Order: sequence, then C-alpha cells, then structure tokens
Amino acid sequence: MLLVPAAFAEDPAPPVEFVPIAEVRPRGEVRATLDGESDPLLSVNQRVRLGGRVSAGKKVAVEIVLEDTRLWGEELDTLKDYSAGGLDVHTGAILWTPMDGVGLTLGRQQISFDEERIVGAVEWTPQGRHFDAARISLANKALSADLVGATVLEPDALLSTEGADTLMVRAGWSPKPAIVVDALYLHDSDDAKGTTERHRHTVGVYAKAGTGILSGRVEGYGQFGSNGKSSYGTHMVGVSATVAPKATVEPRITLWFDRLSGDTDLTDSTLSTFVPVYQTGHKFYGRMDLFYATPADRSEEHTSELQSQFRISYAVFCLKK
Repeated sequence: MLLVPAAFAEDPAPPVEFVPIAEVRPRGEVRATLDGESDPLLSVNQRVRLGGRVSAGKKVAVEIVLEDTRLWGEELDTLKDYSAGGLDVHTGAILWTPMDGVGLTLGRQQISFDEERIVGAVEWTPQGRHFDAARISLANKALSADLVGATVLEPDALLSTEGADTLMVRAGWSPKPAIVVDALYLHDSDDAKGTTERHRHTVGVYAKAGTGILSGRVEGYGQFGSNGKSSYGTHMVGVSATVAPKATVEPRITLWFDRLSGDTDLTDSTLSTFVPVYQTGHKFYGRMDLFYATPADRSEEHTSELQSQFRISYAVFCLKK
C-alpha cells in the first residue's frame, strides 16, 4: 500500500474500497483402492480462505487471501497439535492499471486461459493452483493479450542447483462472448545442471463459437524442445459440439473427442507423450484413481507415456432446473 501515494500523485484523495473474500468449503470423497480388495477410502477435505481486495481509485489494488487446506482428523491431537500445516498464502498481489486497457499484476496469483486445457487454476481441488508471477494484460475492443513470466522453482530458496521458470504468451480475438479465438505459446524450463535440463515449448490455437442452440469448440497444440538428450515431438487435438434446446430444464447434449499423442517406443530419444503442463485436468479426464489418461506431473513423463495414446469420444446429457 506504500505504492499508492506515488501512483496517485495527480489524485490526492482517491476513493478506497475493500471487497472481502471469505470461503469455507468442506467436501467428502469416497475412493476405491488400487488393489480392489481393501475397503474404500473415505475422507473429508476442507478449504478455508480469508482475505480481500483493497482498491484506491481505479488504478491500484492489493489482493491478499490466506488459505488453509486440511483433511478432517489429520492432526495428531485435538488439543496439542495446532501447527496448521496446510496454511498458505493463496493470492498476494499488486494490481496496477496505468491506463484503460493496460493492467499489471505482480505477485502470487491465479492464472487460467480459455477452458484451462494447458493453464488452469484447478479450483476443484482444495488448494488450487497459483503462480509467483508478473502478468501484463492488454485489451483493445475485440483484441486482447497476456504476457506472463513466472518462477516455479527458485534454487537459492531451496539450497538446490535446480530452477524452473515459465513464460506464457496469449493473444486473442473475441468480437462477442460467444466467439473466441486464442493463440497460446508456453515455454517451461527446468534448468538443472546436468543431463536433465529441460526446455519445452507448447504452441497452439483454441477457438469456440456459438449461435442459438448450437455451440462448439476446437483446439490443437504441439510440443517441441529438449529434455536432456531427448527431444519432444507431441500433439493434442480436442473437438466438442453441443446442442442445448431451449426448455425449462435446460437439456444439453455434448459430443466430445480428444486425442493426445503417446509413446510406443520408450527406448528411443523422442518423447512423444503430450503433457498438458499446468492443466485443470478434471474437466477433461475426470478424477480417475485407477487409470489416469495423461502424466500427472513431469516425473511421470516416461512411466506413463503408454497411457495417453488417445481418448474415445463420449456424450454427456445434462438436466438442470
């Protein structure tokens, strides 16, 4: 907040507004066990968020939200264990709008693009995903763009020789909410010194359109780059079409097809499995405990490559009152 007086030198008394953010979300889960013989696992996870956004006029705002995530009964003692091991800063950022159509967000923040196939906030999980990043956002009528630089792993803080960074560039055209065309480029690097140094580039296009009761989405991405002595050569294609007749219960039928490239030869130097990097995978792949369609994290790039050959199209029918 010390930045506010300097930013408002031309406006000595900007209006100050506080918008609180408060959330308590417990959620129960029942999971089948991997061996198929043990009893299912029953747990309740809970997310608590508290904070808010303070704005001074239209140019400067500060958002700070604390978060506690836990499983019911995870503490060792109901009286003596008060460590709050899941307490974290969910968001902590300065938002500056120097002029119309230009915005800068600096600090810990959520970032998501389009339907979160490649970069998503993963809000269905208790903790969600956040980045320590600087983000520049531009908008001019139907055109918009985002430039993001994020530090994912800082070697000095962890006494490690490894570091990881991400660069994201999105540019799009949206003449109306029902029509969106976005191009995305993402470079994620893991600059460990040695044989595991990784530089992966993801580039692709997302488009959606709708009119009346019909709507559809198509997107495609490719990946190239290097991981040590191996190289990337992957692709992903997704298509969906929806019919939503106008009725009281709002019926909707969606036909959906996804194909993610996989690796049939783990002995060669080409990594052919498409990795959705910072995805919100639940929407596209479900919470499948016995079989997961794509690598859950970078450590599974080799062990899970045969699991992501392709996905079969399916239909969803929804009724909502």
